[in-house]
Amino acid sequence: MAIFKLGMFIRYKYAILSSVILIGLVIYVANKRIPIPTGDAEDYWQFACGVEVDKFDGYFPFARETGIFSDKDGWYFYYYREHHGRHVFKVSKKSLQNYTSQVINLLDLEIFATAQEKTKENYLAENNNKRLACLDLLKSANSDQDQFIAQISAKIANQYDNESFNRQWERSKRYWLSIVFEALFLPFWWLFSFHSGVFGKFNKSLAVRLGFSPLLLFFPHFLGYAPYLFSFGASGGILYPLFTGLLSLPFSWLPFNPIDIHILKLIPQPLTYISQIPFSPAAMSFRGSVSPTVLCAYAGVVLIISRLILRYRAKKQS
Repeated sequence: MAIFKLGMFIRYKYAILSSVILIGLVIYVANKRIPIPTGDAEDYWQFACGVEVDKFDGYFPFARETGIFSDKDGWYFYYYREHHGRHVFKVSKKSLQNYTSQVINLLDLEIFATAQEKTKENYLAENNNKRLACLDLLKSANSDQDQFIAQISAKIANQYDNESFNRQWERSKRYWLSIVFEALFLPFWWLFSFHSGVFGKFNKSLAVRLGFSPLLLFFPHFLGYAPYLFSFGASGGILYPLFTGLLSLPFSWLPFNPIDIHILKLIPQPLTYISQIPFSPAAMSFRGSVSPTVLCAYAGVVLIISRLILRYRAKKQS
């Protein structure tokens, strides 16, 4: 039995190794691309009240806008917006409380300088306006620190983008489903496409693999996974947007047709439930999506060419 198992492993070692590598990459990248990662309380206080506590060392220097969102599920949120989108971070109430006394002391002092590397025009004036707004909230909270934090989260939070943030937060709590889906689907697609013979003898099996591999890869996208893949860039997933972005290069220059639009309207979108919502971009790509009919036509052409080659070889051998 042990010899049999060893033989099976040797036979499928490349399939097993490639699957393990892909799953490991999905988990590694997923930890690096958490939709709403934990941030710094000092940044939250600067974005909310304009004051800079001792440990504040600046934030992304090209940020065009900063602000906070209302607290949810025991977390407090801040964001900055730059050319390519909005980046949201979460902090705990305890981390905010570590600086509350220092913040309260700073609210009475006019801001004349900043540790921020690059600033926009009227940066100090904006911070002073935030400081005065927080000072008013502190007075209305009767200097109660817990009430002060609650007032800031409720009244200084950005209400304009709150709906999009609510959707982003709800999807982020299902991030584990995105990880599980890609850890299962990507190895399956890889094994279908490349295991047992991409570099071997040209045969019907290889023709099927080469022909239907692109269609199989884009099938989750057509079912709603990473729905903004061709407008916001590589977003909505983990490794999946990278694979689809690369494989779309030979196909995306071909335009959609009325049949594509009709088909996509009929196809259900169940995978939007586990797809992450990308940050709101200030700039979008206008690169076209990949046409389902083009992918089907490609598969058909590959199969026809394969059939013709097989017939030619059979005729030549006879």
